[in-house]
Amino acid sequence: MMLSSILLVALVSVSSAADNFAPDLPANSTCTGQYAGMYNKCRSNALGVLCLSTDNFCNCRQAQNLATCITYCSSDPSVYSNLPRQNEEVNKWCSLVPSSLLTMQPTSTTAGGTTSPTGSSNPNNILNGAESFRPTFLSLSFMAAGVVANRLY
Repeated sequence: MMLSSILLVALVSVSSAADNFAPDLPANSTCTGQYAGMYNKCRSNALGVLCLSTDNFCNCRQAQNLATCITYCSSDPSVYSNLPRQNEEVNKWCSLVPSSLLTMQPTSTTAGGTTSPTGSSNPNNILNGAESFRPTFLSLSFMAAGVVANRLY
């Protein structure tokens, strides 16, 4: 019973995280070639991140990454027209995060990586999934919570 309650609370927390306004590319998209590939990979990696509704930093980064993905398809109005709504999500979540955290780990906006605040190059970015919080880790967290709850009950 206690385990069920813990899992239910955890699932509800995940379900009310940042909204996604980066749509699937339509069949008749004007976003083609490498930009379509970059958009799809970026979107897939960004949506692979599972954020709890209480994790403002995670939701901020996810919203930023999705906004970055949308910019890859600026040639497609059906995708690019969603950027203002995605930016509202960025503002919503990032306004809840201390600015010192936001400047320490910039969101990548290029396919080639980022430069850290110290000036060193970071080859990882949203296109290669470097910022993804893997579902496997979330599953392990649920299992650990279940073991602890089982021993307490």
